[in-house]
Amino acid sequence: MKKILFYSVLTFLSSAAYAGNLSVKIENQVIIAKACNLKQGTKNVWFFVGQKGYAKNGIGKTQEKFENNCAIKTYNNSSNDLFLKGGEVFAAYDMNGKEPIQLSPETVSIPNAGTPSTPSVPPEDKTLKISYKSDSGKVQVLICASPEYMTLGKNVAINNITKQKSTGQYTGSSSLSKKMIGDQRCAEHIYDAKDISNGDTLTIVVGSENKEVKVSGLSQSNPPVVVNPPEDPRKEIESAKVKNYATQAANFFANRVVDIYGKVENYKYNFYLGFRKAAALYTNLGLSVQNLPQYSSGKQLGLTQGYQQGFNSGKAKGESDGIYFGQKAAAARFRSAVGNSNSLDVTPGDAPNGNDFEGLTPSLSNPDIRTSISNYNNDFYNELRSGYSFDTEVDFDSDLNGRLYGASIDISDFYNWNNYKNEVLLSYWKSENAFSLFLSKRLIKSSSVDYNKVKANNELVAKYKEITDPTLYKDAEQNKQIYKSAFVNQYDNVIDDKWNNEVYGKTNNSAQIRGEFYFTQAIQSYAQTVGYNEGYVQKYTKASKDGYSKVVGTAYLNKFDQTVNYYTNNAVFEDLQMELVNQEGKKFFAIIDSVIPVVKNIVNLGKVSGKLTVSISSTSGVLNSAANTTLEMEVPSLSQLKNSQPFGTISQISSQAIADGNYQVTMATSAGNQTLPIEVSWFQTIRQVTKDSAQRQQILVKYLSNTLGKEMTDMKSVFKKNKYKSEPQNTFAGKFVTSFTALPPQEKQILNQFQASIVAGMGKRPTNLICIGCGKDEWDSAQSLFKQIGWSLTK
Repeated sequence: MKKILFYSVLTFLSSAAYAGNLSVKIENQVIIAKACNLKQGTKNVWFFVGQKGYAKNGIGKTQEKFENNCAIKTYNNSSNDLFLKGGEVFAAYDMNGKEPIQLSPETVSIPNAGTPSTPSVPPEDKTLKISYKSDSGKVQVLICASPEYMTLGKNVAINNITKQKSTGQYTGSSSLSKKMIGDQRCAEHIYDAKDISNGDTLTIVVGSENKEVKVSGLSQSNPPVVVNPPEDPRKEIESAKVKNYATQAANFFANRVVDIYGKVENYKYNFYLGFRKAAALYTNLGLSVQNLPQYSSGKQLGLTQGYQQGFNSGKAKGESDGIYFGQKAAAARFRSAVGNSNSLDVTPGDAPNGNDFEGLTPSLSNPDIRTSISNYNNDFYNELRSGYSFDTEVDFDSDLNGRLYGASIDISDFYNWNNYKNEVLLSYWKSENAFSLFLSKRLIKSSSVDYNKVKANNELVAKYKEITDPTLYKDAEQNKQIYKSAFVNQYDNVIDDKWNNEVYGKTNNSAQIRGEFYFTQAIQSYAQTVGYNEGYVQKYTKASKDGYSKVVGTAYLNKFDQTVNYYTNNAVFEDLQMELVNQEGKKFFAIIDSVIPVVKNIVNLGKVSGKLTVSISSTSGVLNSAANTTLEMEVPSLSQLKNSQPFGTISQISSQAIADGNYQVTMATSAGNQTLPIEVSWFQTIRQVTKDSAQRQQILVKYLSNTLGKEMTDMKSVFKKNKYKSEPQNTFAGKFVTSFTALPPQEKQILNQFQASIVAGMGKRPTNLICIGCGKDEWDSAQSLFKQIGWSLTK
């Protein structure tokens, strides 16, 4: 059996205008090619070497050097073909670095330098190397062109192989995969082991030469067992049949949609026609409804109820205003007599009569015909579902129920529509969604009494599932696409005609009568509301003025007398203003300072004196609740107290309060509650140490020490920054140093006596060798702060 392997030779043509002469000689087995007398501007000379007649098809290489206006290129004389069969050199010229254009090529034969040493391998093996590898019933034939072969000008490209049996019968061609192995250009072809054996001949065509190679060394001691792959048992189906199945299903489902949804829409469409027919009788809505008896009856009811409710509303308003004005007028008489009781005048004067009262406006919503229609919406859909119940035929869920009966459309929408066909959307029942509904078998309940439809639906869905099952059909995925496309196209083609015939082509007189009935009911209800509102408004405002005038004067006089009587026999406190100070009268407090309420202003409008009582309602955690008490202050009749009238001590600042915190406390007084601010000062606490008794000094010093110690402990946390270093002004330690600096010398001397006790809370310097969160850096920073005032932390 002979195998023929064809090699195509890619030619590389480089040429230029001839600009000199070419010569070749051999010295010490080295070929020296020289191109001289070059034209000025020549950048490169390209040399090609190969067997006679083929040099120009070889691989071009530029000169190695220029010498005496000559370009020189050398080759090692290592190719037998150049000597045994003769060789040649071809030169082409490149001007100004541009690609050459062949005008007159120059070719010179290589002189014979004698017989070279005998090659150790046959000539074929020197240029083409063949290897075989058997594996798993396959044979790899690898053909490589050696570097020497390519040097001689054979730019080898391996394209394909044509297989022939020994009889010469053609069996087809196949592609060869190409690769580079080292510096060799190779191609491989994989044969079945049964198609190649030792002794077969491979004919390799390179350029115009044929190389014949006998296959040898191929191991066939364990010939592979040929196992034919098992035949795929899955079926295939013609696309025409798939389309036919889909067409049948689309027609069936379109009929089912029309049978179910179409009946509902036919009723609604004819209902709409009757509805619009009745509405056409009332094109001028405002004038039309006034001719209805419901308008007249509504107006009469509105007149009656409007007057009664207007009168009552006006009466309530007059009562309220009379009380307000009477109390206000009486209080004004007593206020004008404060500080001058003899000027008190308690005569009521002229009572209001209501003549300046313009009346009340009723709060009524404007009637809307659409609202009147919408009030019947639930009745309509309940009637529709009752008349067209498909519970025995359709597998409903909430979504399908809503889609089928179209409950998202309010019948009040019909009033604005001009064309039912253009307004109703069928998207839910068209195309791809219809395909999904078909597969879910929702429109054919398995328990339906119509056995034939159930059977047909089951068979159509079952056939789809069969031909799209990849375990049964090779082309299952393709069948899915074909089926769905054909279904959608057919469904869209037929649904419109079926829909128009069923929905818009059939008259339903009972539905039209119901449409007329519902609109008539709605327009009568609307007319009733319009008439009622007009009658109600007509009476309401005037009636409210009557009711107001009837009571406002009496209410005024009664309240005036009540107020005078109360003010005459009671203390009446108003305009109370208070603040809190410490034992020194300052608004900034130190720990354990006394808290003293001060009355900045109070007025007694009563004709008798009274006691203003004060107690603490809420401490907010800043006051010592155990020290709370109730204080009293006598306020004379018809008088005003001001200019800071102090009570006694009511409480103390708690030793648990946080310094530099702003608090609020609530004071309960006989003149109403007072919420007052209170500020606990760190500076004031520091300074108070220099002023208080020894017993209180110990409490204050302990507070300072504990506060500094807690701050140090909190700052030692790994996740908190060292504020003693980065922002000392925001630390108690930093503020202590600042406060100390601002004190007079004698107060500093007193504080110096307590130095050790005050800084004791901050502890000694940590001695840990490994210190992560131990506080060594923080302690050092705090030490630096206190050194500024000559103090030192405990060491």
